Amino acid sequence: MNTCRALEIMGYNPKDEPEKSELRRRFHSLSLRNHPDKGGDTEKFREINQAYRILIGEEKADDTILPPQTKTDEMFSEVFAGFEGLFSKFSGQKQIKTRKKRVCLSVNELFFGSVQELEFIQGKPCTKCAGTGTGSKQICVECSGAGYFMIDRDTQRNPSFRKVYCQKCKGKGAVGRGSTKMCGGCSGNKMEYEKLKKSIRIPKGVKHNTRIIVGDNTETPTELIVQHPNMMDPEWKGWSLNEETRNIEYVLDISLKDAMFGNTITIPHPNGNTIECTIPVGIQPDHKIIYRDKGLPSCPKLKMPPTNAIIMIKINIPKLTTDKDKINANRLFDELGLE
Repeated sequence: MNTCRALEIMGYNPKDEPEKSELRRRFHSLSLRNHPDKGGDTEKFREINQAYRILIGEEKADDTILPPQTKTDEMFSEVFAGFEGLFSKFSGQKQIKTRKKRVCLSVNELFFGSVQELEFIQGKPCTKCAGTGTGSKQICVECSGAGYFMIDRDTQRNPSFRKVYCQKCKGKGAVGRGSTKMCGGCSGNKMEYEKLKKSIRIPKGVKHNTRIIVGDNTETPTELIVQHPNMMDPEWKGWSLNEETRNIEYVLDISLKDAMFGNTITIPHPNGNTIECTIPVGIQPDHKIIYRDKGLPSCPKLKMPPTNAIIMIKINIPKLTTDKDKINANRLFDELGLE
């Protein structure tokens, strides 16, 4: 079960991020309503319990969210990639290769999260041969499907029989598992593959190159690599994103008059709101005005708090091209008593 399905079962929208206290109240309400002892459906009750455990983090979802790999992690995986294959051969375990798929978010999706319908190729054990790669089970001709023989002990005084299991089918009554005949369903590959469309929830405020492992409990997991929108996207509305601090930054050009006397300027925010930027009197060039928690939203899944919006002030000093402009500027400074 993935996060979207868990939220749906609990009665939430796939984009919602309910608090644990709210989830607990909703869980108790749904449990009482759907408890089998009170006439509720057993399967529905089981789904509610599983959805609740996934949303509070007690059970692993089918779309595990992981932070971006650091350079150290990448170096470690490159160095030990060959050893993993070697160890898997010694342990008899099959080395699973993860498919990678990149998803580029829009600015709106970065600030509010998104639910995307994505197509995956998922593998599961062949249903025809139960994942053995051999032919379908056939009734054992030796024991006629019984799996055992009754052998007479041949005692005259106390005649009795003892059970002896069939050696050909190992007491199963059918052959096929471990037989030499290749399965016609999977051609001996032991797996069958199908294309699936899944709703994947991407939380708001994720870091660049955040990884979402979809189908972690299957033979063919897919690693979604979530990327930030291009900074040239007009939806940024002139803001830029600092990938290290996750703060958003804006360069505000103001006139010399605004720098001297102050002003209030409305700046559009990438999330659709606005910031009323109050410029203090006598502000200096390269001054920074910080609006706390007005940057990227928090990402509870990765335990990341909200970031700041930083406005950097740039003062446009007019060019005095003529003597008349210089005379007027000097007169203005004399009237203001400025040097």
